[in-house]
Amino acid sequence: MLLAARLADVRKYERHLNPRPARDAVHDARVSTRRLRSAIDLFGKRKLRQYEDRVKALQDALGEVRDLQLQIQWLQSQAKSRQSAVRPIIAEQRRKLTTVARQLHRNALRWRAETAPALLKAIVSVRSNGRLGGNRMRRRLDKKLARVIPQLEAFNDSTDAQTIHRLRIALKKLRYDVELLQAAFPAYAGLGLSVLAPLQGELGSVHDKDVRLELLAKSAARASKRDRAEIESLLSEVLSSRRQDVEALSEKIHWLVSEKIPDRLRRLLD
Repeated sequence: MLLAARLADVRKYERHLNPRPARDAVHDARVSTRRLRSAIDLFGKRKLRQYEDRVKALQDALGEVRDLQLQIQWLQSQAKSRQSAVRPIIAEQRRKLTTVARQLHRNALRWRAETAPALLKAIVSVRSNGRLGGNRMRRRLDKKLARVIPQLEAFNDSTDAQTIHRLRIALKKLRYDVELLQAAFPAYAGLGLSVLAPLQGELGSVHDKDVRLELLAKSAARASKRDRAEIESLLSEVLSSRRQDVEALSEKIHWLVSEKIPDRLRRLLD
């Protein structure tokens, strides 16, 4: 059963979510919780959906830790000439990481002791009468795709952080549904995943740079004069890299729209 499999994927990482969790474990656990939420939303009845908020709480806690881990890793990768300027930023991020990692650990303990066993019991007691390839699933995929299409078509009108974030989240939700329904809609999934996975990854890269820009701007405002110059130089480099990423994204999305890939996906559901 797909729901039980998605729950098992999350449970593999329970013991790794200690007060100092490894980056890979946090990343993999976060992806697994997202997929579990998609499965609950897609297949779960009311009895199961009552647990979605608890899964989201674990996902959010993982996200907070993951974001800080990524920023620290990136800051540490900067050239030696910049280390004195970024050292205070790293220290601040580490203090925050210590706090949110402890919160994640407490959340994981509750998840392991209470939520996961209750959710498994609910899954075992639920029997699904629908078909993977049924009309409800077709409507679901079509609805998710309909949310993405206008954002793709209007991409060049706005490429600010919020626009990037909304499109990334919409694509992510569609992608996880497509993965779950791949066996029922192989042609749709084949085309959809070949487009969605790379595009989502590139949008994620831009999002990471948006987070860095915000962090660096705040840090520059309170840095010493000498450190401020280094931070502002780094900020300028990130901004330039973001522009290049957005230009590449714009070309790819223009191609997707001009080749009518979204329309082809919709026809594959007919």
